[in-house]
Amino acid sequence: MIRYCNSPFSSNFNIKFMRTLQQQTGGRMSLGREDLIHSLAKSMGMGDAQKTKIASGKYNVDSGTIFSNGHVITKHTIEQSRLYFLNQYRKLAEKDDEGAKELAAIYEVAFEAISMMVESGKPSDS
Repeated sequence: MIRYCNSPFSSNFNIKFMRTLQQQTGGRMSLGREDLIHSLAKSMGMGDAQKTKIASGKYNVDSGTIFSNGHVITKHTIEQSRLYFLNQYRKLAEKDDEGAKELAAIYEVAFEAISMMVESGKPSDS
């Protein structure tokens, strides 16, 4: 049971929420829980910011950029990241400590993954 409060704010809010809900469902009013939450957030003025989700990025071979979570990671930032992980790997790989070697392996994976991604976009020499 939905209760409506008699205050002007609540009435206005309920009307906005119901209109948003009807617009998004085409009048069907059958939303999943997540959609209902997003509709509520939108009616409260959050727009589509609430709907932002973490998603895997896409590498653009032509521009050398990554599009991830609604923003662009530039070619320069990608190269800085690659060099950072390479330098961290080199520092830790030389240490005689099991924990440092495990961390070095993690940095190596990151460095190699970035390198493979960038290399996959280059034309092959065949």
